[in-house]
Amino acid sequence: MAADKAALEEKISPILAQQLNWETLKPQYVKVYAGTYTEEELDAILAFYKSPAGQAWFAKSSAVGEQARKITQQAIQDAQSQVRKVADQAAAPQQ
Repeated sequence: MAADKAALEEKISPILAQQLNWETLKPQYVKVYAGTYTEEELDAILAFYKSPAGQAWFAKSSAVGEQARKITQQAIQDAQSQVRKVADQAAAPQQ
């Protein structure tokens, strides 16, 4: 089983390395950003990322995103529970 997994990883890794390589993706990203932002906006964005606040945002955004994901996931679970109760009540035979 472990040998099969290793053999599969050996076959998959080069594919992912080729497809997810920055040189492959860069032209597509450049096109998206150039089509979305003006040059002035990009300059301002770059200035922000180079600023202390931008560096802090970049360093902490992953952790903030993870916390936000957990909050959202919990809210969805809470809503599902409430929706399930309403649906069960609606499906119950009328007395």
